Amino acid sequence: MFLKNILKTKKVAKKFHRFASYKSAIVGKNLKENDTRVCYNFITKRGGLHTGYGFSNLVLPVEEGSATTREVFVGSAEKCELWHFHAYSSTNGTHIDKVFFTMVDGNLGYFDVFGYNQNAVSLETEFSSPPAGICFTADDEDAILFSTDTGLMRFALGKTSTQTAVLPRFVDLCSAHGRLFGVVSGRQNKILFSEILDPSLWTAEEDSILLDELQGPCNKLVYFEDEIFAFRDYGVTKISEYGIAREFVLYDVFATKSKIFGKTVVRCGEEVLFLARDGLYTFNGATAKQILPLLSGYLDGVTNENSVACFDGENYYLACRLNFNDTQTVGAEGYEGGFKNNALVVFNVQTENAHIMRGMDIRSLLAVSAGNVCKVFATFFGEHAAKIGLLDMSGAIFGQNLPKVWKSKMESFGTPEKIKNFKQVVFDAPKDCILTIKTDLEQQSFVVVGGDCLQQISTFMRGKKFRLEFFAEAQAEIYPAKVVYEEIKE
Repeated sequence: MFLKNILKTKKVAKKFHRFASYKSAIVGKNLKENDTRVCYNFITKRGGLHTGYGFSNLVLPVEEGSATTREVFVGSAEKCELWHFHAYSSTNGTHIDKVFFTMVDGNLGYFDVFGYNQNAVSLETEFSSPPAGICFTADDEDAILFSTDTGLMRFALGKTSTQTAVLPRFVDLCSAHGRLFGVVSGRQNKILFSEILDPSLWTAEEDSILLDELQGPCNKLVYFEDEIFAFRDYGVTKISEYGIAREFVLYDVFATKSKIFGKTVVRCGEEVLFLARDGLYTFNGATAKQILPLLSGYLDGVTNENSVACFDGENYYLACRLNFNDTQTVGAEGYEGGFKNNALVVFNVQTENAHIMRGMDIRSLLAVSAGNVCKVFATFFGEHAAKIGLLDMSGAIFGQNLPKVWKSKMESFGTPEKIKNFKQVVFDAPKDCILTIKTDLEQQSFVVVGGDCLQQISTFMRGKKFRLEFFAEAQAEIYPAKVVYEEIKE
């Protein structure tokens, strides 16, 4: 005689959850569209996580197309702003590219993008503060102009500096319709302009362009869609010129309650991008709309008066201060004297993919396209203030690795009420990393030694919800994971 077993047993069903790809934390219209909750110092491509951006010493080619390089030394003074000077040399019969930079001691310096000289040239200019600068061609001669307290200082190839005009100091300069336009420092609702193709002759101040004060001071002028746009604290004003009669009509085309940060205003092909206090915007000449809405959550409780940006023809690079809402200290966030910026956001204007690099205290950015070379240069606050850095894919700042972190959201896999046994995580990781698995009940971390074989991490963890976290210190390469779990049925 056999007795029937009437004891209840728990049934299990083996299931799988596959992360189709890892995403940046700021891609998507809302949190429901994105499985990622944290991602910095990684970039995402081909579905995987890879080493992100970094900066290294100035190593540049000696000639266009040459594999031979030299390191450029820029001295020990603290660096401020950067400009690209692209000029035709009648002596050489070719164009020459130089990067100019200002220093806190008031002097100006430059180095050649291509060349054999390893030392930057220093010029004793004694600017009282970093000037506005612009490249301009007049009388068939290319020059770079800098606004000083007394006027415009002019540099041309093979010539000493000259003073072109006695003018007030400008906070920004713009070239349009053969004229130069300048925003007057201290009176940023006033815009002066030069005669056509003559930066030595300017309009009298009583004949200047006057902006109303409703949208605040003007911080940036952009020539775009054959018009001039004045980007102000709280809006954008279009300045339309009629003929050569020096008559201008003003139109307010965009207004906002959220402050616009002038040094982030950059023309990116057929649009202008800028950072405001509540998020990143794109402007098409008529309207502005917010993009990367998930970035806005990182702007809570921070100020971005020191934010800057540039565009290299593909990516918009934004150096800013973000609130990561955690207790971690990454890179520049640990400076004894504090930090101004702590992040670099890289946004591809075509694919709309975006990445966050954390731990960089960037002061200025410059994208240079010279021949077949496209480089992004930067100056810094803090311990790297004397350096000019070259953007690379090292995931480090001058050899100091930046920690790379990716975290998924807490997943219940569609059954938040059911307990699960998490059995295994399977993924490819050719480089070393640390995998942390969290449930609502427990946590385990695993040191993963990179290799060609499939990584199969066995776990014995229970919980209703599950999260994956990856951490890498140096080079990183991690591909989408598959989670094997059992759902317990009562």
